[in-house]
Amino acid sequence: MRDGEPEGRKRFSSALDVVFKAEPPPLPTPTIILDATGKPDIYERLFGVKPLVYAPAMTLENGVTQVYSTSGSYASMRQAVFLRHLLELLDRLLREEPRTLVICKQALERHVREHLPPEAGLTHFYGNRGSNAYKDFQQVVIFGMPGMTPDTVQRYAGALYYEDNLVSDTELTLRLYHGYDVGVQVQVYKEPLIQAIAETAREDEVLQSIHRIRPGLDPSKGIVLITNLVIPELPVTRLLSARELLDRKPPDRPNPRRAFLVALAERQFAHLGFVSPARTLWPLVGPPPEAPGSQALLDALGHSGAAPPVPEGVRYTRSRFYEAKDLVRQVCAFERFEVILVSVKGRVAVEVWGRDRGCLEAALRFLRDHPLDPSEAAAGQSNSEG
Repeated sequence: MRDGEPEGRKRFSSALDVVFKAEPPPLPTPTIILDATGKPDIYERLFGVKPLVYAPAMTLENGVTQVYSTSGSYASMRQAVFLRHLLELLDRLLREEPRTLVICKQALERHVREHLPPEAGLTHFYGNRGSNAYKDFQQVVIFGMPGMTPDTVQRYAGALYYEDNLVSDTELTLRLYHGYDVGVQVQVYKEPLIQAIAETAREDEVLQSIHRIRPGLDPSKGIVLITNLVIPELPVTRLLSARELLDRKPPDRPNPRRAFLVALAERQFAHLGFVSPARTLWPLVGPPPEAPGSQALLDALGHSGAAPPVPEGVRYTRSRFYEAKDLVRQVCAFERFEVILVSVKGRVAVEVWGRDRGCLEAALRFLRDHPLDPSEAAAGQSNSEG
């Protein structure tokens, strides 16, 4: 390790990899595999037998809070300013519930430990599997996210699929939080067998870590994720930014990009009778949309006067936008509502802003007439979230 090198990261001037490939032995019949996070496709490719999967249908009824405005990757959390910001979030959560189990990267344990009250516990990803030692905690906080480096994923793929010449190309895909019309762009492998390895070490590891406090046995136990990682099997009941969790007001310093977003929201409300971050703001200030109905939606916004020209330099990345939009709503003094859409993909809650519940009728009409997915239908509306 070089002088000054961050803990947990080692450099080597040279390395030689020696890989021995051996065909797996035939499985005796029957063979029972107990693996909570195993992927059936991997086992089928490895042993040549399609497994019968028995998995209990468990739906958690616990409150799930996710802070989506932070990536939680180790590369970002190693930055001093970023880590200090996340530890401030953790302090807030621990004050509200001291009996909390915090799960993080092993290299971050020394930073987290200094913030723990006596009632709290600490463990790291990949070091808690199958343990019942943490079942008495009342809350679990996922502090960041686990995961393999691309090089490690490809090494595993080479070992597991040694007879195949699988392509390791990746692509960006949008993943929505369960039950929300909010999501993040995720880099995924085009080859499902390689993607399965990456998910086993990331999404599946987070899910099994959450179960260390046994939330399925007590719906009053809380689950908090300080990462924007989307866990498809985990319905999020409270999705918010770090600024919202800390109850911070919008900064007073000039911000031309946010000023344009504020003006755009006010203009859209004047012309449409409502504003939707995902359906009316993001299509204009984000990258060019690719959904089937995107162009028709943009045309409709333009014809209504709700789509002024977007100046250079005000485009947002998705994570930055979903943090800024909460500040914009506060500045505009809009109330937040939800419209429920139903499509072949299921029910999705679309966030809608307005001065009162009158905005919901305008939103229902507009979203019905200009769907992003041809199968979408406006099913109803939910109560105000304030």
